[in-house]
Amino acid sequence: PNHVRANLERIGETGEVPSQKRRAERELAPGTTLVREFNGITHRVTVMSDGRFEFDGRTFKSLSKVAREITGTVYSGPVFFGLKPTSRERKAAKI
Repeated sequence: PNHVRANLERIGETGEVPSQKRRAERELAPGTTLVREFNGITHRVTVMSDGRFEFDGRTFKSLSKVAREITGTVYSGPVFFGLKPTSRERKAAKI
């Protein structure tokens, strides 16, 4: 499709590969703080101006990497932080 061609042309012109972040992550304004309680501990993540995320004094490329750091398992960051419904919530909404 046309958007694929446009992306490839942009990569060829600039050498920059567009971000693969999901819309839920791209639309967060820099400075936004996401708060999530997990296992009795409140976790805060700040959206940085370069699109990365600051958590516990370290930077992460994605919310999913932060969610994995917190939970110790592979987890969708947007779902973990409530930016996107779980598959169970999506199924329940269709009923």
